[in-house]
Amino acid sequence: LDAIPLTNVGGMRSKESKLPLDDECLDGALVAFVLQEASNARALLKDTWRCLKKSGWLAVLEWHNRETDEGPPLEQRIEEGKMRNMAEKLGFRFTARHDLNGNQYMILMRKFLWNYHFECFIDFSDINSGITLNLVLGESSDLLFLHIGLISDFAYKLLQHVF
Repeated sequence: LDAIPLTNVGGMRSKESKLPLDDECLDGALVAFVLQEASNARALLKDTWRCLKKSGWLAVLEWHNRETDEGPPLEQRIEEGKMRNMAEKLGFRFTARHDLNGNQYMILMRKFLWNYHFECFIDFSDINSGITLNLVLGESSDLLFLHIGLISDFAYKLLQHVF
């Protein structure tokens, strides 16, 4: 890095599954050809999640899981679907994929904090009314859709307090 005149790039050593970075300090992360080398790829991805800001991006580059003239041994390679599944289970949202050159792939993902849909019914028997509350937390923490039907003043005040 010293030979290249880049002022906003630095190098540092880290443990394999613990990055020496603060929580939510990165706008994005490029993880290129390291997950197949890691003894615990899931733990490294999980710590990358910790370091990414809300809606931060992740680009994972790895070798296709097939015989090629170059690259790591076949048994080390992580199949693209398995890589995507691992990242999605940690909370990353798939956005795109690219075949880089026939031997390598790239998966682009985003960190999303909210990806839930639930519905509940609240019965306020003391005021003889009820509300149906549908809460959808969408693609990012910035999107919140709330639909309330048959609402009473008491329920409205309660919801204002909760949210």
